[in-house]
Amino acid sequence: MEMPVTFIQAALGDVIKVPTLEGKAELKIPEGTQTHTILRLRGQGIPHLRGGGRGDMHVKIVIITPTRLNEEQKKVLNEFAKISGQDNYRPKDKERDKGIFERLWDGLKG
Repeated sequence: MEMPVTFIQAALGDVIKVPTLEGKAELKIPEGTQTHTILRLRGQGIPHLRGGGRGDMHVKIVIITPTRLNEEQKKVLNEFAKISGQDNYRPKDKERDKGIFERLWDGLKG
């Protein structure tokens, strides 16, 4: 399933309630989560056809962006933009920063 979360929840981390087949379950959103990240709830998915438990539920995080900001909110975000460097927006893993051909080439060299 897709679960919308706010920019604040994704940036700072949060625990949210997610609907499951059995009701609601808590899902921990790690700090710095990016949109389209897939998180797993073990044992909360569809039951196996031949018994023996349940599968996992996969939750795709979709970050929602505010559409109507007041002047104070814009001011705060502009201030945030000024004090944030580009390093705040770079992946923690340098491999994810590379394109597919760079990774392929590295694999052939290595």
